[in-house]
Amino acid sequence: MTIQEPAILFPGPLTRFSRGEQQAPGPDKDFDVSTSIGTDSRVIAFKFVAQVYRWFGFDEVYIPYTEQTTSGERIISPDQIIDQNKRGIII
Repeated sequence: MTIQEPAILFPGPLTRFSRGEQQAPGPDKDFDVSTSIGTDSRVIAFKFVAQVYRWFGFDEVYIPYTEQTTSGERIISPDQIIDQNKRGIII
């Protein structure tokens, strides 16, 4: 996570005007995500991304492109990512 300086991560969606970035607390980190066979890939993505955001010092509320399923699980929403890209918000 370091080339010349520590990596940075912005809270919330990727926009042209992101603020409040945090630096990586170190040059490397291992993350483990354990799930049951057949777990929705969107749930797995959220669990992985949540670990990255927590490592950078952010609460899960700052993870962009998420939604809650009817069963109460938080997921990364491909539909939100596609929608934001169509509107030209992702750079």
